[in-house]
Amino acid sequence: MNAFVEHALYATVRNLFRLFTAVVLVSLTLMPLESRSDARGTSSSTTTKVAESVHDISESDFTSLVLNSSKPVLVDFYAGWCYPCKKLAPLVSDVSREYKDRVSFYRVDVDKNSTLASRYQIEGIPALKVFKNGKIVEESLGLQSSKQISSLLNHALSAR
Repeated sequence: MNAFVEHALYATVRNLFRLFTAVVLVSLTLMPLESRSDARGTSSSTTTKVAESVHDISESDFTSLVLNSSKPVLVDFYAGWCYPCKKLAPLVSDVSREYKDRVSFYRVDVDKNSTLASRYQIEGIPALKVFKNGKIVEESLGLQSSKQISSLLNHALSAR
């Protein structure tokens, strides 16, 4: 082989290896945690537990439960495969206990309710939106602390 062909072959193999590595890393990142195995080879359960005061809803009941609510409503837009969403869920649950008499709490799976996600311009998750009198009065994007969620709710409660 001449030097040019050897160099081209080497570059192609190197690029294929880089591509393979990238695909593996992306696949592992996107793989739901439920399907990964722990060190013992058993499936580890990471299903998010949601408090009794945070309910999953769909497009069919969004208007009646959120837009027509007499009190403010926090809606957590999430996806089952989203790791930050899984981290946020217990924080929202904790905050829901503190505000349960003043605010309603719901979750919307953006994969199952794409029309809602589109309507409310959900471009990243987790996304929290606080509705009051059918309108968004507060919102945040990304993983939030309990203190940040409480602040969001306090602003919404004090808004006219």
